[in-house]
Amino acid sequence: MKYVNIAACASLALGMAGCDRPEAPESNTDQAEQAGEEAGLIGADAEPVSVSEAELTYYLENRVRKPLEEVTEEERQQVREELKKLELVASEADEQGIADDPDVAARISLERKSILAQALIQRHLEENPVTEEELRAEYESQLAGSPPKEYKARHILLESKEEAEAVIEQLDEGADFAELATEKSTDPSATNGGDLGWFTPDRMVKPFADALAGMETGTYTKDPVQTQFGWHVILAEEKREATPPTFEAIKEQLRPAIEQRRVEELVEGLQEDPVQNQ
Repeated sequence: MKYVNIAACASLALGMAGCDRPEAPESNTDQAEQAGEEAGLIGADAEPVSVSEAELTYYLENRVRKPLEEVTEEERQQVREELKKLELVASEADEQGIADDPDVAARISLERKSILAQALIQRHLEENPVTEEELRAEYESQLAGSPPKEYKARHILLESKEEAEAVIEQLDEGADFAELATEKSTDPSATNGGDLGWFTPDRMVKPFADALAGMETGTYTKDPVQTQFGWHVILAEEKREATPPTFEAIKEQLRPAIEQRRVEELVEGLQEDPVQNQ
């Protein structure tokens, strides 16, 4: 579970404490003492800083970004030193009473709440895993609610609305769509007369897909359609029912929606619990 960007925090601490590690340290204690001396926070006779195995493991998972069994001893030692320096700076902040600053205290409080909330949610999802039956029900629901369609269309892409309106006027006068696309379109499909082939709506930007969905087969847009690419004149050539993806192909994509409902139900339950709201 990754709750906070501890690597960023440690990087900041390292920058403050001096990142250069001694090339041949005599011992872990010597390294910790040198880090503290570099930071100007402790003297050479101060107690060495220790790092718990739990802290080291958690930090390694977020810092090294690879399975723990693949972490080398050199990487483990480097990370241990980073954590010691972070602890030195954090301890000095405590000594100076920085945690009592209202802004800092608020950030610490919110971070704590965020970590606890995420941990509770993670535990709730682990104790109430999404079942195969739920995934299949979600699959069937999505298929029933929005039967997939495929469209075959052409378009002419222009740089301005005025140019697009002029093309529509030519089409109204009987001009051939494919010829106009070849002549005027700025899109690479111009070489094929503006032909986009068969596609599902999700492959197109929303304004384009929305306009096409509302068109009758064989018609072209009477008003230019604007997207981030420019102004489109669209010809709807054909439409058909698409072959839906198989359950196995997309079932993992369905999981987040079910998990989100799990979380919403958890929160709603907590809100309705009078003991929790006292």
